[in-house]
Amino acid sequence: MKVLKLLELSIFYDLAMVVLSGAWLWVLVRRRDWWLHWTAMEEAFWTRRFRIPPRWVTAYRNFAGSRVVVWFARGFLAVSLLLFLLSLGIYFRLADRLR
Repeated sequence: MKVLKLLELSIFYDLAMVVLSGAWLWVLVRRRDWWLHWTAMEEAFWTRRFRIPPRWVTAYRNFAGSRVVVWFARGFLAVSLLLFLLSLGIYFRLADRLR
């Protein structure tokens, strides 16, 4: 029984990661202006509040605005979806045996 509870928890977490990474990818692709506005606010926060050198924060902002981040988000969504489906498959395969 404990194994099934852990698998149910894993399925829940994996589903949450799929939803969150899908939302992040949607913002990166469909609402790019939101993402760029967020990174601009973040840059202002780090340079004004914590006095981090602007060249470091600007380098991060340039990276966050690149297409590499979109490909990373796609890969993260694919891995999250794969883990979700794997956990779901293991759960249905073991559910009858362990009950």
